[in-house]
Amino acid sequence: MTQAARVVLQDAKHAIERHSDTLQSEAFRVSWFAIVGLLRAVGHVLEKVDSELSLATKRAIKESWSQLQATRPEPTIFWGFIEAERNRFLKNYEHGISRSITVPAATEGHWVTVDCSNSRGGEFAPGSKLESRISDGPYAGCYEKDIAWEAYDWWATYLDEIDKLAAIYSRV
Repeated sequence: MTQAARVVLQDAKHAIERHSDTLQSEAFRVSWFAIVGLLRAVGHVLEKVDSELSLATKRAIKESWSQLQATRPEPTIFWGFIEAERNRFLKNYEHGISRSITVPAATEGHWVTVDCSNSRGGEFAPGSKLESRISDGPYAGCYEKDIAWEAYDWWATYLDEIDKLAAIYSRV
C-alpha cells in the first residue's frame, strides 16, 4: 500500500486548495514552495517509506519508477512540471510563475504592471485578483493552480496503479 505517500499527497491537496490568485510576495512564494515541494515529496516518500511495507509493494514501486524513467520526458506533468519546478525552486529559489497586476499610471492613458510574485515585504492593492501564469516550459501560459491539480491527479492515478500492481505481486 502507498500509505505514507498518500498522506503527503493529501497535504499537497490541502496546499493547492488554499493557494489563491490574491497571494503576493512572501505569502505567494511560501504557498507555491509548499505545493511544488509536496508534489515532489510524494515520490520520495513512496520510495523511502512505502517501499519498506512489503516486498510486493517494494517491487511495484521499483518497477513503476523504472518505467517512469524509461519514458522520460513523458509524462510531461512529472518531468516538465513536478520535477522541473521543484528543482528550480528548491535549488535556485526561483519559480516559473509570472504573477502581476496592471494598474492605471499617474499619466492618463498609461498603465503600470507590478510584479507581485518576487517583491519583498508588503502587498500592492491587497486582496486584488492577480494575473498569474506559468512563464515558461511545457505549461507556459497556464494558470499554475490548474497544473498543480493536474499533477495531484497524476500522482493519485500513479499510486493507484502501484497499489494494483502490489496486490498482484502479493498473490504470487
